[in-house]
Amino acid sequence: MENGFAEALRRYREAKGLSRADVASLVGLDASYIHRLEKSNRRPSRKAVLAMADALDLNDETVSTWLFAAGYGPLPISTEVNAAGDSPTIETAAHPAHRGASKTTAARQRAKLEAIGFEHGALNRLAQAVDVSSIKQRKRISAIVSAMLHTITDSLETRISRAVIPAAGRSYGGAMSSQTKQRLLIRAIAEAVGCGIHEIVLVLAPQMDNFFFTPLKEAFEITGVGLVNLRFCTQASPSGLGDAILTAEPLVGKQPFAVLLPDDVINSNTARSTTTQQLRFMIDAFQKVPGSNLVAVTPVSKRKMAKYGVAEIGEGPAIDGSLTIRKLIEKPDQTHSIISSPNALGIVGRYLLQPEVFDVLRNLRKQRPASLELTAALEVIREKDGGTRAFPLRGARRDVGEMFEQATEALG
Repeated sequence: MENGFAEALRRYREAKGLSRADVASLVGLDASYIHRLEKSNRRPSRKAVLAMADALDLNDETVSTWLFAAGYGPLPISTEVNAAGDSPTIETAAHPAHRGASKTTAARQRAKLEAIGFEHGALNRLAQAVDVSSIKQRKRISAIVSAMLHTITDSLETRISRAVIPAAGRSYGGAMSSQTKQRLLIRAIAEAVGCGIHEIVLVLAPQMDNFFFTPLKEAFEITGVGLVNLRFCTQASPSGLGDAILTAEPLVGKQPFAVLLPDDVINSNTARSTTTQQLRFMIDAFQKVPGSNLVAVTPVSKRKMAKYGVAEIGEGPAIDGSLTIRKLIEKPDQTHSIISSPNALGIVGRYLLQPEVFDVLRNLRKQRPASLELTAALEVIREKDGGTRAFPLRGARRDVGEMFEQATEALG
């Protein structure tokens, strides 16, 4: 929720009968800063949230709720086990007011996680726990994670229940280590799950299932994350994003689905909206344009447009944040007129698609066997009935694959 922290702070202050000046005095901040926080004109740093929590003597539940509302991960899960063999605790060492807090029971932890919702940091911490913990310790967080994901899928269920995450392309390979690829995948999976999506289809290169998919799935299973149905299909060779999507058709079926490219990351320039929250907004907009496909877009420098898909925005009316598109093209030549268009935006690796896209991709593959691009299929649909729209994301695109390739060239 974009204004979640502002609302949480205001409600707490009013419930305690405090003025903004009172809160500022307790925390050691300026009253105008508190005013800007409540008006959503500023986003506090994680350090500032913890400082306010310390000064206001908030309990663990409230601290984690405030952190999540401000766009940060909650107080992290510790994998330490006490001598009595109790379940792991919510680690509070980062917050001075909670140093030395007693071990909490599994029931209390479940209640906390249900209260704070979900954010991709939780699965990142889960992956770290799997890396460093024994099997016995991993199993001890099973009930907590399962309860958390039950809460997520129950409260955030949408008409988008499946996501395709391509991980076989050249840009996703390159110089990245297996661990880095796995963490990017976990980030994308967490983003999908945070939006109520629980059917995840990974598109992998040949042999990746042995050294890549199997350890990842075992990590999910051993920690009890049973609500995430993780499956994979194999793309014989990197023949374009459209080919990867078409490969996943048997596992997707005839229903709308999401596509998330793990090496496409958005750095928010407003500092008030996480990638998961933006995808939720995109899903909300998708439900307001039934029968249409949505393509995420963001400003990209003109010199880089030739590396990506480009969408030229049209003049039609906006519908719940989605915009009409005049033209879509994949990796246009630098001399192409779309590059100089003031309405040209770069396509980001987030798509919400109708199942009819599979038929279009099949027809295109007959015409273009060498490389099959999703952008070309979406342009065919746009030309036919205007069924492809753009959804602007807030932030700058960061192509992790490109950064690794640049780093490899520099080191070489």
